[in-house]
Formats: sequence, C-alpha cells, structure tokens
Amino acid sequence: PQNEKWLSVSIVGEDSKNDPVQPNVLIKEGAIVPLECYSNTEEFSTDSLTLLVSLNEKGIATGMMYEDSGNGLDTKTGIT
Repeated sequence: PQNEKWLSVSIVGEDSKNDPVQPNVLIKEGAIVPLECYSNTEEFSTDSLTLLVSLNEKGIATGMMYEDSGNGLDTKTGIT
C-alpha cells in the first residue's frame, strides 16, 4: 500500500551506502528481520539469533517466528 514506509538500511556498515556494488536494501517500518543465514535447520539456534528491528512511528515492531521441527515440512512451534 501507498501509506507504508520503507527505510534504506546497510547490513554491512555505514561505508556501504556509497558503494555501488552493494544492493539497496529496504525494510518496512515495524518489521523484524533475522540476519543469520543457515544452510540447514541443525545449525540454527535462537540463542544466537540477531534481529534487525525497524520501529514504526509509534516505536513498535511486530513479527512472528517459526521454529523448524527438523523433520519434514512441519514446524516445532508456530503455525503450519
């Protein structure tokens, strides 16, 4: 929708904003994005999870995380 606000962010540091090789990354106001990349579910741990949190005008961000069961397509927690 037109009334949503998107913010430009740098994931690799402030110097990358003027680097033409780095892609323009946008995050919607009020969103939460995990920053780690895992090749399989056995590597994942919520103990070391880093989140990029973009607060909206009211200082709020919301999201939902689903933890993989590690077996098939089901989730361990959350909604399937």
